[in-house]
Amino acid sequence: MNRAIALGYSDGPQKGIDALLKIVGLEKSHLYHSAMGDFFLKNRDYTAALQSYQTALLMAKLPTEQRVIASKIEYISHQNK
Repeated sequence: MNRAIALGYSDGPQKGIDALLKIVGLEKSHLYHSAMGDFFLKNRDYTAALQSYQTALLMAKLPTEQRVIASKIEYISHQNK
């Protein structure tokens, strides 16, 4: 997953999305869904970003992680107004 994220930062968000989608077994990871949300957000695909962040929020266990993800959801909700 780290390699896919690095690829997204170096080669663009779509490359990161494509690389993350190829990884099997991370569907239950809030970090995976958060990374997807970040790349969708960079692509200005607010609907997909919101969906990814909402999934990540449901899976996150630590309050700090939940607050970070919730702040990203709040940011997107302000972008769509």
